[in-house]
Amino acid sequence: MDDDAEGSATVTTMSATRRILRRQGMPPREIRAILAAGDPLVVRRLLELHRERLEEWLEEQRRSLATLERSLAAADNPSSAERVLG
Repeated sequence: MDDDAEGSATVTTMSATRRILRRQGMPPREIRAILAAGDPLVVRRLLELHRERLEEWLEEQRRSLATLERSLAAADNPSSAERVLG
């Protein structure tokens, strides 16, 4: 592969990486740090931190959905619904 093709592939990879991370809600500052990092360990750590945030967000969404499910299931029993929604 010649230098131009290799450079073009790198730009394409960086663009795809930026787009994917942005879609996942990674802060722009962290995306820039990943794209600028020369150390794979730094990249790995930043991705781990982002993964942890996504997992925490997902768990919070699951809890919210479970609360909603309980309140809807208790809709036939108003006193139960009041306890769930507290």
